[in-house]
Amino acid sequence: MKRVLPLLWILLAVHTAGAQHVRLMNDHSPMVRRMMELYHCCPPDRNVMNRRILETLSRELDPGHLILSARDVDTIMSSGLMLDAELDGRNSDFISKVMALYKLRVRAADSLLDVILSRPLDLRVPGTALAIDTTLATDRAALYQRLQTRVKLSCLYRLGNMALSDSTATGTSILKNLPQVQEKVLRTEHRQLRRLISQPADYEEMMLTELYDAICKSFDPHSDFFTSERRQKFVGVVTGEHMRYGFTVDENDAGEPYISAIDPGSAAWRSGDLNAGDVITALHWQGEESVDLLGADDDEVEELLHNHTQDKVDLTVRKSDGTIKTVKLQKSKVQDEESMVRSYVLDGTPRVGYIVLPGFYSNWENKGGKTCGDDVAKEVIKLKGEHVDAIILDLRYNGGGSMQEAMALAGIFIDEGAMVSLRANKGKVRSLPDPNRGTIYDGPLLVMVNHSSASASELVAGVLQDYHRAIIAGSPTYGKATMQVVLPVDTSLDLTTATEKTLGAGTEFIKVTDGRIYRVTGRSNQLNGVLPDIHLPDLTESVPYGEATEHYALMPDTVRRAAYFSPLAPLPIPALSVAAETRIRTGAAWHMEDSLILFQSRQYSPSLSVPLEINAYISMVRQMRNKSAALKKATAPDAPYKPAYMLADLEHVRAEYDSDTERNKPLEKIGHDLYLQECFSIIADYLNNQKK
Repeated sequence: MKRVLPLLWILLAVHTAGAQHVRLMNDHSPMVRRMMELYHCCPPDRNVMNRRILETLSRELDPGHLILSARDVDTIMSSGLMLDAELDGRNSDFISKVMALYKLRVRAADSLLDVILSRPLDLRVPGTALAIDTTLATDRAALYQRLQTRVKLSCLYRLGNMALSDSTATGTSILKNLPQVQEKVLRTEHRQLRRLISQPADYEEMMLTELYDAICKSFDPHSDFFTSERRQKFVGVVTGEHMRYGFTVDENDAGEPYISAIDPGSAAWRSGDLNAGDVITALHWQGEESVDLLGADDDEVEELLHNHTQDKVDLTVRKSDGTIKTVKLQKSKVQDEESMVRSYVLDGTPRVGYIVLPGFYSNWENKGGKTCGDDVAKEVIKLKGEHVDAIILDLRYNGGGSMQEAMALAGIFIDEGAMVSLRANKGKVRSLPDPNRGTIYDGPLLVMVNHSSASASELVAGVLQDYHRAIIAGSPTYGKATMQVVLPVDTSLDLTTATEKTLGAGTEFIKVTDGRIYRVTGRSNQLNGVLPDIHLPDLTESVPYGEATEHYALMPDTVRRAAYFSPLAPLPIPALSVAAETRIRTGAAWHMEDSLILFQSRQYSPSLSVPLEINAYISMVRQMRNKSAALKKATAPDAPYKPAYMLADLEHVRAEYDSDTERNKPLEKIGHDLYLQECFSIIADYLNNQKK
């Protein structure tokens, strides 16, 4: 190995020498920068922007620090003048230099993998490694060691999963599977590396896309560059409709990716040629080499199918009788039921309606499509028909979406008045009123949030908190108080005359942060999030997550208080908080929850050390699984309510689930939710206080 590395350095030095002062035909970086500067609400100084572009590009090209050394990153970071020339449209020397360097480093890493995996790994030698190594390798020798550690950890992960499924397995017995696992890891790692540089035209397009995205992200973390395919995926997230082939991939006992389920009505279902149990052996997209999936796992196949830019694929499967069949599939829109609103009744004393909204969706490009505002309104009306005493709205893990839908949802519970204040690109502060005067529900209301409640979720929670309309319970929210718009990359764009059709035209788009959102009090949720009225300790706030951890996040500021804002009488938060704190402090389940939070937060720690010896690794993963399972079981006491479906939903529920077992799973989850149990108790306390 000592003789290989110097040779690699000589070859790399030769091939990276020299620069061509040319303009790549498809390099639109000056247009992307100009569009961002025109429409972003807080464009940075150009020197700051250029430094951020270089940092972002280095980070995004090698997020695992397995390809570029510290010297390579220094080379990119010292190319500011070349980048400036490129962004001014004078030449493409910068991206050409990065493309040449990156391709050589990917090939070098690919060669090092061959060396590493050409001989059996020894997983019996004591040693440890960081699960997440955020440092840069100093040289190629250090990169070799890092790749070797990555391969060992990948093999240990697969062997550990085998041990978890067999309680009698030992390190010695599991090691017999190492040759097959090592071959699978080799194929997976090679495929991921070679996919980056296999097609020259695709490689150039990928690198330019990375540059454009780095330009956008240098302004703030929520600005992005979209190809038409990425834009379509974004639309799917906003609308709750996704482009899919219509089947789920899993891994069988032989370690092969197979079709575990087919969605009714999907492209896979309509083909008539696919069945659950078919083993997926290859994927082929037009104009590319076929991807042999020998050694691939289910996650890799899912990633290939989800992220590929083409929406047509030739899927080759091995049927149960051994015959090979190739099926042509095209992605089609499938409604994402998991992101849609669901409602239940918590039957106890009191009787409480429970609405779960995992994400905000709207009819952005489909005037007849579903909107979460309308759907929540319908659920509220059905719950009123169930004669509930109060409603709990669950916005935990809701990452946001349409601001208009968030305002429509908050308006269900508020009669009239300002909802939010906005300051758009280079504009004045203006207040937006409740879009629909009047309320659908004016009874007791509690909103559940956590650190993963973001954007539109924070808007709703903030509005209802400022109006004293709802009790907010949980942990501080994510901290995003900015709004984005998707625009085609066209510097002649006139937003005053633009239509949905013109805004959707083109092949390249930017998602740009064009404004800030403020609460009616004039404060901003940016970075700090919505602070709940009643705090419930949660894992999501103990891990490095949230707007404050994002690169180049905008700083919070304040504006004047909205003129048309008249809050209701304050809620009895102090008394409710004392009662909740007492239950949390004295409850056995909450003591176990604290232990679980501490245990799980350590698993997310960047300093987590993982053993590289097989017996120690298996012991660690078994201990982690058993402790986690024991803690989770201990934090699931009997609920003070019985979860039930609404009478109006029973027919739909019976049609949706194949068996009583499947039908009862959501109810069991609701019954064992410690946080929901506490929120039920908070609402019960509130209603009891109202009676006094």
